[in-house]
Amino acid sequence: MIGGRRLTDSNFSGTYLLRVDQYGAFISQQEIGSDKVAPIGPLLETGGKYYFFSMTPVGLTSQLTEMGYKQNYCGGRFLSFSRLQ
Repeated sequence: MIGGRRLTDSNFSGTYLLRVDQYGAFISQQEIGSDKVAPIGPLLETGGKYYFFSMTPVGLTSQLTEMGYKQNYCGGRFLSFSRLQ
């Protein structure tokens, strides 16, 4: 799930991701940096990847961001983001 969160350094909402299981029970949450404001949901899924639209805080340019998982050094997984051109 994608949502907005209050930012102290912007007039726009920040990006917040919430992960739940098939029953709606909480799994994890992640606040995304303030470089992606005013997220537009829902998350888009295609080809096993997730995407969302947001804006840059300066210039208010629309951006499409791809979300994916990467392995960390302990073998755990964390979300990574890349801006698509």
